[in-house]
Amino acid sequence: VNAVVNGCGTITRTWSTTDYCGNAVAATQVLTVIDTVAPVLVGIPADTTVACDAIPAPAIVTATDNCDSTMIVTFSQIVSVTNGCDSIIRTWTTTDYCGNTVSATQILSVIDTVPPVLIGVPADTTVPCDNIPLPPIVTVTDNCDTTMVVVFSEVNAVVNGCGTITRTWSTTDFCGNPVTATQVLTVIDTVAPVLVGVPADATVPCDNIPVPAVVTATDNCDSTIIVLFSEVNNVTLGCGTITRTWTTTDYCGNSVTATQILTVIDTVAPVLVGVPADATVPCDNIPVPAVVTATDNCDSTMIVSFSEVNAVVNGCGTITR
Repeated sequence: VNAVVNGCGTITRTWSTTDYCGNAVAATQVLTVIDTVAPVLVGIPADTTVACDAIPAPAIVTATDNCDSTMIVTFSQIVSVTNGCDSIIRTWTTTDYCGNTVSATQILSVIDTVPPVLIGVPADTTVPCDNIPLPPIVTVTDNCDTTMVVVFSEVNAVVNGCGTITRTWSTTDFCGNPVTATQVLTVIDTVAPVLVGVPADATVPCDNIPVPAVVTATDNCDSTIIVLFSEVNNVTLGCGTITRTWTTTDYCGNSVTATQILTVIDTVAPVLVGVPADATVPCDNIPVPAVVTATDNCDSTMIVSFSEVNAVVNGCGTITR
């Protein structure tokens, strides 16, 4: 009687006989059948290192046994991978009918060598100083990490409207792969300053020339500009022109100049000093002409010219000086 199943159980063997007179005898042997040999797993892959985005499917592992042909291989795995790095432990196990168990393990070391990709980084560009764009929102993708944060920084080297702004976006994935992208903004100023308070051209009297106006300047980007003043005086003895010029240049080299021309005139006649009054004089005692001088509001170089008309005849008449 064979009660062995898949390598374990008993076999009971019996011998019996009976003699002619009917006397019977029987003898029995019981064989206890055991299996102490563990199964053998076939197809266990070796430990290996794999990319986080190319993890292979578990291998198909089978089992052989010296006595049991009905074994089933069970599979389990422990995944310790976070955002693309760490390990996966795969285990295959089987037990034969007699209780002999075997296990085998494969360790997958999961790595990520691919850096993230920044999306939306703008190209280098030139921008006006009074219209600098805001930094764009830059995002990131990665082959295995979905938790990355983009860090933004900016170095502003713009002075009074000219210079550069360097914008940098960077991030590092969970596995330590960094990426950095930079945009350089070249900031320029092409707008000239504006002079404020420049007076209009005017005609002024020579003895009442106004002082130069106080002219200021504004600029779209430079708050430190200084207005320079110069004057060319072509007035001679009360007549001529005065050209007044105000100039300023912003930090970026944009200049502006404004001019006022004063036409200087003199409408006031000179004053003769020392002109004697009309008089009646004896014919034999006519006075010599007086010394007459002149003053003027603006001309200090005048010469007094003298002339005389003598209408005296034989001691009587007039002399007009």
